[in-house]
Amino acid sequence: MTGGDDEPTAERDAGSGGSAADGARGNGAIAGRNGGALGSIHYSTAKGGLIAFTKGLAKEMAIYGVRVNSVSPGVISTPFHEQFSTPEMMKAYVNMIPLGRIGTPAEVARVIVFLASDAASFLAGETIEINGGMMML
Repeated sequence: MTGGDDEPTAERDAGSGGSAADGARGNGAIAGRNGGALGSIHYSTAKGGLIAFTKGLAKEMAIYGVRVNSVSPGVISTPFHEQFSTPEMMKAYVNMIPLGRIGTPAEVARVIVFLASDAASFLAGETIEINGGMMML
């Protein structure tokens, strides 16, 4: 919505505007919030930056009625893990996840659909952790 002089206004109808979701992918929020493992400062810095970017962009776009949020998937069953994670690694991951299993791409997609829907009309600047409880803040 804009004012009479085409300037954005702070008054908006719930659900108007739009929604954007970015992704601090992988165990991004974990690494981005705890500094990551030894030798991965470049990775954890990038992931922390995505979290901060989500919050900053959400502040800048709110005046236009655009909500910006992100998702941070944990260990998800993807071709990446099929190629780069050994069965032993996957078992170790599962042992760290309170729900006792890895996630599915469909579970991540459902959260993104939620964020893009009117059901999330009052969420802005949030990073949703999709990790079976592996990272609880």
